[in-house]
Amino acid sequence: MFEKNCRRLALTVIAVACGMLVCESSFSSEPPLAQCWKQADTRIELAPCLKELLHDAEDRLNRTQSQVERQAAELDRVMDYRSNNLEQTRTSDVRWRIYRDAECDRQAQAMSPGTGSGDVYLACRIMLTKERIQHLGGP
Repeated sequence: MFEKNCRRLALTVIAVACGMLVCESSFSSEPPLAQCWKQADTRIELAPCLKELLHDAEDRLNRTQSQVERQAAELDRVMDYRSNNLEQTRTSDVRWRIYRDAECDRQAQAMSPGTGSGDVYLACRIMLTKERIQHLGGP
């Protein structure tokens, strides 16, 4: 019985570790503003493109976060709840989102209103969200 539990723990740890490895993203590596400028004729047309890219990135992040949380919960279960991996995973997500929003606010506020600061804010959120997905080991 002990050997079976050890084996299950080892397999779970390996699965969690593999899930957290940085992997290649199928997202475009092109910066969001450059990507949207290819489709837009005017600056006004940038926002819908950026909002769509952000929506896609957020959906992907939420799916990846859910997967990581399931892995953390399984690790907690296998370790007879002696660890708090799920709680730490959720705390990390909340703190990361606060960081992302603050950093993107900073970048946007460095520009004068009317100069595309809203576009910079959206592009920043897209880029940092894509990075987070990669850090979590998402596709």
